[in-house]
Order: sequence, then structure tokens, then C-alpha cells
Amino acid sequence: MAEKIAPITDIQQVDSPTAIEPDRNQRPDKDVRSAVWAIVTGVALPCLPILVILAVLLAFIFEHQVKPWEGYAELALNTTVAAKQDWLAIIRDVRHNGGSNAYLVRYNATTLTTIASWTSRIIPYLTSSIMALVAFFAARYIVQQSKRGEDAVLPDPEQLTILISLLGGNGISPLKDTLIYRWLKKERLISPVPAVAWILAFITFLGLLIPLVDTWFGIATHATAITILSNTTNSQKYGRQLDRTADDTTGALGLCADGPNTNLSLFWSTNTFWPCSLKLAAADLASVHLTLASSLNATKLQYGVQTDNSVSNFTVNSTNWFFFTDPRANSALDFTASSPGISTQCTPMTAKCLSDRPTDGAYDGGFACSKGFRGNIQRNWPTVLGNETAPHDLGVSPLNTTGIAFAGDAALNEIPGLVKTTVPGGSGGPQWPEILPRNPMHFGTWAINYPAYDNTPDILYSDPEFAFTGAGNMWFLNCSSTVANITYAWSNGSLLHFDPVIASPEMAALFLGQYSVYGLTPDFKPSVDLTLATIANLAAVSVSDSSGMIELSTVWATQFSKNTLARSVGAFAPLTNVIEQHREAGVIVARVPLAPLYLLIAVKLIYVIAVIALAIGAYAFTHPAETELVKAQLSAKGLAAAHFDQPGLQDVLHHSQTDLEGAGVSPAEIEVLNCAREVAEQSPTVSDAIKTCLWIIRTFNTIRHPIRSAAVTIILEAMQPHHKDTCSCPDEHVQLVVEWRKALIDPANNMHRHLAIAETERAKISRIEQIVAAIRAIRGAGRPLSKCSAAGEIEILRAPETHICDESCDGYGCGYDSSARSRLWQVWPRLPADPDEASERQEREAEPVEAIKEDLVAMYSSPSAYGGPYKFEETLSNCYRMAPEGNSKKCERRNDSPLA
Repeated sequence: MAEKIAPITDIQQVDSPTAIEPDRNQRPDKDVRSAVWAIVTGVALPCLPILVILAVLLAFIFEHQVKPWEGYAELALNTTVAAKQDWLAIIRDVRHNGGSNAYLVRYNATTLTTIASWTSRIIPYLTSSIMALVAFFAARYIVQQSKRGEDAVLPDPEQLTILISLLGGNGISPLKDTLIYRWLKKERLISPVPAVAWILAFITFLGLLIPLVDTWFGIATHATAITILSNTTNSQKYGRQLDRTADDTTGALGLCADGPNTNLSLFWSTNTFWPCSLKLAAADLASVHLTLASSLNATKLQYGVQTDNSVSNFTVNSTNWFFFTDPRANSALDFTASSPGISTQCTPMTAKCLSDRPTDGAYDGGFACSKGFRGNIQRNWPTVLGNETAPHDLGVSPLNTTGIAFAGDAALNEIPGLVKTTVPGGSGGPQWPEILPRNPMHFGTWAINYPAYDNTPDILYSDPEFAFTGAGNMWFLNCSSTVANITYAWSNGSLLHFDPVIASPEMAALFLGQYSVYGLTPDFKPSVDLTLATIANLAAVSVSDSSGMIELSTVWATQFSKNTLARSVGAFAPLTNVIEQHREAGVIVARVPLAPLYLLIAVKLIYVIAVIALAIGAYAFTHPAETELVKAQLSAKGLAAAHFDQPGLQDVLHHSQTDLEGAGVSPAEIEVLNCAREVAEQSPTVSDAIKTCLWIIRTFNTIRHPIRSAAVTIILEAMQPHHKDTCSCPDEHVQLVVEWRKALIDPANNMHRHLAIAETERAKISRIEQIVAAIRAIRGAGRPLSKCSAAGEIEILRAPETHICDESCDGYGCGYDSSARSRLWQVWPRLPADPDEASERQEREAEPVEAIKEDLVAMYSSPSAYGGPYKFEETLSNCYRMAPEGNSKKCERRNDSPLA
């Protein structure tokens, strides 16, 4: 090779602008394919990732979207109206929550925000692909102006450099350089520089806006807990109704098949009302038995023992209602149901009842509250029938301490009629009070010694409605009980709405009739007496404030309603709910606000549409096949390549030499590139290629590093294939590789980028030399190696980005370029972890090369000790290792190019 590179000469001059067009007979198809491929790539690289990420995000959102059903209006919970917020609060809400409108997605919020953020991670790498489309428009403009011969309207060399920088799409830096040039030079930018600058500014703006919106989306999207309502079939039976239905097993009619009244003409002289909640059976008058329907369940419910029924209360317009509920009701099911209920109101009337008692303290037990409620409380069964003679002396002892009697009106004046009992084949029996179907049912009640004398609060002694007589503490109440058919709403585990509708008089008599006839049989009376006594006792001991008898009467009414309802439970059966909805509370969902989501979609679609519009414009209006060659030259590499590959096209850029210089490439640098092209055309051998590259690095040490690197790359890529198995000069190759690395860090050669990492390179060179020494030792031991030891390094020089090796290596000996296993003594297979072995390896770190040689020779001589047989697979590469036969695993650690 000549000692001096000949200058570039004989550049063909073109007089006609049409001469710059390519030879359409020779390469039209290639140009079209290249142009179309460039356009398709320019669209696909930016658009496909954005569209795919956007599609994945929307798929997750709409696939797992929860659309909360508002539920039935009857079951809607009362919500408070949020107070009006000031502007600052609204802005904070929009910033942190994205506004009030949002999708609810049953998916992890972090996953959604992560998917959305993928676009922001790839956006910085997409600008260059988009600007490649813009380059078609710039090239088209240059071609058109060149054809017209209007050189004055083409960019000068300095603005051409700016244009190339803008088309490179390297973010804000080219825009900054353009503004600085415009500001300092005070020169008008020549087309197409302004248009390209505006397009890059727009793309850069979108590239910055998308991450900002992504960030807002990530902040505003967060997990929240919601309640999900769903419509369900009315299947649960939480309501209650009269037991009219037949038994599914026996077919027997329900207890109240005919309604609240049961025909017991067998026992009554006339067809009178008898509640279906009371069972009456008798063979003769002496064996009459009166019991509550399902008395066991009634007693359990009355005293709070768990059953299939429960009693709840709800206050409407100051009226406290008690009604049947189901203990299975919970917060998971909202429903409306129907059930009977009862409410009782009482007022004290003690002063009225005892107004005519003797004043001398002698009291015989008589009272007269009204025409229909009077008698003597010291009798076994107080007379309330309008006379003072007990209708039937049961002979029960002790005397009653509390009692109850009904009347037909609120003033207790209307006396119930008498009903004469009878039995089959028997004579007439005693007379009993008739059950009066009324709604409300009016009655009076009294109690004596509730509370007992020693426990009486002082507040009661001062109350005119409380009396202390020779018979003891005494009080009287005038009460009325109303029965209603109640429809109630149960929502979120509590009562929501309550709608009582007054029931028929028969329904009221069903509940309270038991107190009219409770003295009919001796086996039924004690349970009623106990109930009334318990109610009176609770009312008496509950007095705690100055209201005195008012409080006592209120408590008595409350307890009476509760106990009366419980004692009547046997007459009722479950009733299917009117409506139902399932409530799933505390469901964690992702709240995806609509504002940032759709803004993010809009910005990304604008980005994609802009790219697609550029691609369509480039294909339809720039004649891609014609402008592809010029477009390819609108870069520093393109200018250099154009000089060698298409010298005829240099007219478009004011001839090759001038434009290369204008783009910042000096004549001397062009000569180096020209020399590299000439060498590459000869397809040099590996040795010749490396020697030539060493000559370029050393001889032209005043040429810029990137230019020499480009020249070296041209040569190394064109060198002949290297066959490591049949290499005839492996030692020379090893020596050249070592010499090449030393040249890169020689200060005299001015390879600045490598000088910055000189210490690392020296360590690599030292390791290479040690490995070479070890290999020679193996050869000296009579184990010749057939493969070229420099094979791996040669392939790195030829194509530095194609040899991949990373720490996924399975440990058979990652070589000198692995940060994890960078010691020479790690060339043998990794053995099982053992403390002694670790200690042994630490000692080996200080061993000289001679000891390492011995280890290598010994190991190669006894491969079975390490799972052999082994062979050297690669040497002087990024994965210098010994691998077992048949092991095809490849290391994948990327090595930096020596020319980078």
C-alpha cells in the first residue's frame, strides 16, 4: 500500500440538473423498495408501540370495568350533598383525582398506570424515526430546486449542517442550536430548515406532553373501595304473613288458613271471633286446654333465645313499631319485605281510678276508672264486667298483682259482651269476655307493688298518677294497641324505610285476644300472668328521671308490644321478599378518571395521526423512489457514504467535496475515508485488515477519532471470513488483536474515547496476555488446540454489535469481559459452593501465571474430574470457557465496540 493517500480527483461534473436522477433502467425497483421500506418503518416504529400499548390499556379497562348499578330506588341509601368547593379545592381535586367522572375497574391500579407509562419510556426513541419521514419532504425540496438550478434557495453548508442535525431528531438540542444560529447570525433560515424545525418542535412537544399526561394519569388513578349492587331473583323469605299455606309434606292446611279468625262454634254458643294464634281443645269442660300456637318458639322469641324469627322496632312519627324480622338478614342482601307489626301507647290514669277511694286510709281494693274498667284488685281475677262479682273464681293463689281488660272505646266505657261456653253433649259453661275485633284495641291495665315498697324511687311518690294505699304501691294505665301491615326496606345491614298500613280489626284481635281469655284455663293463665308481671316490673324499675309515670307508661307500652308480637309468632309463616339486590361492600377497584385518560388517548392519537399523515404525504407527494437517495444523504454518515456509492448525486449537494467540507468533513478526513473504501473493495484478509487499521490509527493521529473509527469500520466489515477451525495463523491473529487493543489506548494515537477508559483496557489486555500464556502452556503440555484463539475477538471487530454475551452464562467460564467472572482462574467450570473451595480460590487470586498454567494443564488432562470430556469452545472472546460436549448454550453479554 502506498505511503500517501491520493486525493480525491476526477469528480464528474454535471451540467444538467436532470443528471442527478438515478438510472431508472438499472435500479428503480431497488429505490422503490428502499423508499417504501423507509416509510413503512417510519410509521411502524412510532405508531405500533403506541397503538399496542393504548389498546392493551383500554382492553384492561373495559374488560374489567365495573358499572355500578344504582339499585332499586326503594333501597337507595340517603346520601349527603357535598358542600360547594372553592376553586383551589376543585383544582386540587382535579390534580389528584382527575375530576369527578371516572371508570371503576376491578383490576390493580398500579398495573394500569404501569401499562400507561410504557409509552413515556419509548417516546424518546421514536423521534428519529418520525424525522426520517420528514427527510423525504426535505429531500424532495432539494431535488426540485436542484432541477430548476436555483442554488441560491438551497441551504448553505452551515444551514445544511443544522438541517442534518434537525433530521436526526435528537430532542431539544438541535432546536436549541437552530435558535442560537438564528439569533447570533441574524440570518434567515433557508427552506426546508424552518419547516423541519417546526415539525421537530411539534413532535418534541408531543413527546414531552405525553409523559406529563402519563404522570397525571398515574397520580389520579388510584385504588378505592366501592359497593357493588346487583339484581337478584327474589328467593329469600325474610317477610312474615299469616300461615295460610298447606304443609309441603303432609298437605295439612296452615294454622290460619281461614284468616285471623278460627271457627270454634263447637265451644261457643254463637259463632264468635277466636284468634287463630290460640289453640283450644276439650273433651269436656273439665279438660279444656288453651295454648299458644308454636308456644315453644313464642317463648324463646319472647325471652331472646335464638329462633328462626326475630323482633325489631322502628320509630315513625314518634310511634314505636315492633314487627317480625328474620335473623338471617345481613349487609350482603338489600331487600324490601312485608310483616305484621304492633304499636302501643299508654297514659297514666291512677288518679282517676282512685278518685273516690276513702280518705281515712281504709282501702278495700276497689277502683273505678270508667264504666267499663272498674272492680277490685284484691280478687283473684279483677272484675271488669260492670259488676263486682267475680264471674269465675279459679281459686288461684296468691292474688293477682297485675291485670288487663279490654273495652270497645278509648274511654274504656264500652263493655265487651259475654260469651257462654259449651262442650259437646255437655251443659252450658261459664260466661267469658267476648274478644272485640277493633283496631286499635283499647284496654286498661293495672299493677300493684311494682315496684316494691322498698325499691320505689322518690320521684314516683311525688307523682299524682302513682298511689300508695294499704294494699301497696299502685298504678293504672289506659292503653291502645294498633296493628299494621308493615312494608320495610333493609339496606346495607340496617332498616332504611318503614311504611305501616293499618291492618284489619281481626288482625288486631289476633294479637291481643290472648289477654281477653287468658283466665279461661288454669294451664294458660300463668304464662300470661308472668308476661304481664315481667312487663310491669321492667316498666317500674326503668323510671330514672322527673317524668315519672310518663316514663313508666312508655316503657310498659314498649315491652307490651314486643312481648305480644313474640307470643303470636306461631300464627305466621315466612314470606318471600318483595324485591332483592345483592350488596358487595368493600370491593377494591381502580378509579380511572376520565379526564386524564381521554386526554392521554387524544394526545397519543394526535401523535399517531401526525406520523401517519407524514407517511402518507411522503409516499404520495415526495416521489419516494426519486428522493430516497437524496434523503439518505441528509446525515453525516449519508454524506460520507454518498461520496463513495453515488458520486453522481453530489451535484444535488453542491458536489461531494464541497458539501462534505460544509458538513464538517475536512479534505484530509475525506482522503482517509477514500483510502478505507479502496481497501474494503479488495476484501482484505484478517491479518491485512487489522494491519491496515493499525496503520490508519497510528499514521493519521491528527484526524478526528470518529472519522478514523468510521474508516476502520469500513475495512473490518469488508475483511474476508475467518474460520477458527481451519485458521492457518492463529498466533499472528492473537498478536494483532493484542496490538490493536494497545494501539487504541496509546496516547500518541489520540483515540480519546478509549483513553478515557484506558485503565479498564489495560486490565483487559493483561487478562488476554495471561490467557494467551495459559493456552501456550497447554500446547506445551502436548494438548494442541485446533481452533484459533482470537476467533471471538475477530468477530467482535468485524461486527461489534452482533456478538452477544451476558451473565446468563451458565458458569463454564465467562472470560475477561464479564464483570461477574473477570478473573483468569475462573476459566474452569463452576463447582458446587463449598467454603473450602471458596478459600482455595481466594488463595489462587495471588498465584502467578505459572501456577495457573499447571491448573489448566492438569484440568485438561483429567476432564472426567469436572464432568468431562471438555473442549475449548471459544478463546479470547467475551465468553472464554470450556463447555461439555453437546452443550449448545450461548452466552449473551453485549460487548462494547472497540471503535465506539
